[in-house]
Amino acid sequence: MPSTVFMRIPNWLTDEISVRMDEKLSIIKMIPGRIWQRGADADVLLKRYSSAQLFISEKELQYPFFKKCAYKLLGKSVPQLFAVGTSSEKLKFDFIWSNLELSRLSPKDLVPEWKKYLAPNALLMFSYLGPDTGKNLQALLGLERIVEYSSWDMHDVGDVLLQEGFSEPVMDMEYLTLDYKNRDLLVKDALLLGLITAEEFDQVSRQSSLGGAECALQITLELVYGHAWTPELNLSRAKDGLASISPDQIVRPKK
Repeated sequence: MPSTVFMRIPNWLTDEISVRMDEKLSIIKMIPGRIWQRGADADVLLKRYSSAQLFISEKELQYPFFKKCAYKLLGKSVPQLFAVGTSSEKLKFDFIWSNLELSRLSPKDLVPEWKKYLAPNALLMFSYLGPDTGKNLQALLGLERIVEYSSWDMHDVGDVLLQEGFSEPVMDMEYLTLDYKNRDLLVKDALLLGLITAEEFDQVSRQSSLGGAECALQITLELVYGHAWTPELNLSRAKDGLASISPDQIVRPKK
């Protein structure tokens, strides 16, 4: 993305996506003992896995003191802060939940990091905004071009998961349409989501009306979801379509 573009995904959107991710957990039969939540909304996971030990990765999600006390009195687990590079790097998780991290970072960076902290037979679940996000804005805003949304094709993400040794990766997507009655609010959200530059925001704000007068006041988001498992024994590692096995993993059968 150009340097004039920034992204600050609003809390209401991360909350909505976390609810949709939680619905997908309904078909997955597991009881994780230790969860690392990377992204917004700890309450969703606390409600589903009340007995789990929950770790969070973002400081702003830390619970205030009075809420921690209330949770302790009720015998509930209080989320703990855990960050990459801390002294607890040997800590392993049964479940990593990543809400919209891939909207900001590359899968080639994130997937190996996720794998590093997952125990055998652990679950990874994630979401991100896909490449079709905001495609309707060029006609609506009357711009010659809009920022090409920097995102990842879900098949490419699936390939990275396999290359890093994950098993049974499942990817799916849906479109979410945001409707607006107010033009100014739509343009502000487009700027926050990184779909237009600051210069384009100023240009559109000065217009008396939007260029695509016949277009509905909407922003279309592509939501991509994925989950995969870590195998019990990671005997092989796929790369460029080939599987390689380390010599020390080959054991001669006893006679």
